[in-house]
Amino acid sequence: MAETTFVTSQYVSLHQQAAILPMRLLAWVVDGIVMFISILMVAGLAGTMMWSNHTLGIIVGVSLIICILLYPLLMERYCHGQSLGKMVCRIQVVALDGSRPSLSQLLLRWLLLIVDGPMMGSIGMLSIIFTKNSQRLGDLAAGTTVIQKNGYAQLHINLSDFQYALPDYQPTYPEAALLSQGQSELLQRVLFSPISISRGHNLYLLSTKVQQTFGITTQQSPERFLYTIYNDHRFFRGE
Repeated sequence: MAETTFVTSQYVSLHQQAAILPMRLLAWVVDGIVMFISILMVAGLAGTMMWSNHTLGIIVGVSLIICILLYPLLMERYCHGQSLGKMVCRIQVVALDGSRPSLSQLLLRWLLLIVDGPMMGSIGMLSIIFTKNSQRLGDLAAGTTVIQKNGYAQLHINLSDFQYALPDYQPTYPEAALLSQGQSELLQRVLFSPISISRGHNLYLLSTKVQQTFGITTQQSPERFLYTIYNDHRFFRGE
């Protein structure tokens, strides 16, 4: 079984098993079923609407089809490199340094599905079999790969998320010093919870609560904001 070695931005090596081909194929099958059922539902909805408003039915149908085609990209973007198929198979997309892929990387992977995705499977399968990190062409172009989770649930967290230990660290939110022990433990539990569909919702709720409690306004994503608060809190505690 192939082993993928990640070298992080802090020059630390992490080792993780690359997702085996049967698991990737099964994930594709699950995602294909989800997309097929969604298309049937959209076709039924659009057909019903066309009876009353032909133009509106076409617009709604086309819009929903576009959303379905974007399904792999949107899922991997907002579910930490996992589609529903990947969740079932416990595999996920990561960047080659072990961090969560950027939007541009995921977009490039998605665009190249037309070349080596399920419909052109032989190209993608050969690439996965013969490349060092079990990468399809989209992975090679984007600088990503797919790994087996195997309990390594926090691989999407890069070591740069723990910069509070650096000597030149400058805290962003002085309010983080006011966190109680219980609030700190809750923050840590949510941040380091296993990847799941509910995790993003929990991050959003906690981020909103922290901002309201301390009167903070931020443009950061909920996860990035909570990591910053986490770093600042640990810094003020002198850890």
